[in-house]
Amino acid sequence: MTREEVENHVKKHGSLTKAAKALGIHRCTLSRAIHGRRDRPHLYGPGKLSAVRPAAEGKPQTATQPGRRLQDFKALYCKDVIVPDKIREGLKKLGAEWRYEHEFCRLIQVQTADLSMYRHMFETHQVKIERGRRIVWCGTTTLARSLQEVI
Repeated sequence: MTREEVENHVKKHGSLTKAAKALGIHRCTLSRAIHGRRDRPHLYGPGKLSAVRPAAEGKPQTATQPGRRLQDFKALYCKDVIVPDKIREGLKKLGAEWRYEHEFCRLIQVQTADLSMYRHMFETHQVKIERGRRIVWCGTTTLARSLQEVI
């Protein structure tokens, strides 16, 4: 895209910002095409605009990659999502079995301190034994209730 083409787009749309939006590129890119860039004149001199790539027909360019949402970020980095998900997966793995808490932590690969922060969310799957000092995790709530009745 040459400087003249950029100036024609600016005249057509009324402003540099509106022309950039219509082309699907950033305003600074168009500005550099018209005015050049002081620190790199060989790249953005008059008549050169190598960085401009028009958007696909009918689709404006987006700032984010498709498929990257807040939930994806939280699933990778937020313990409020990671630990409960691992607990749910561990309970599915247990099925109709039970395990002591330290064994359950090894199964789901979570530290005991992290597990203790989210233990309250899964109270129906737990049985406290030996005066509440030890906790048994059960794969099903019916197994937990039957173990509680035995104690």
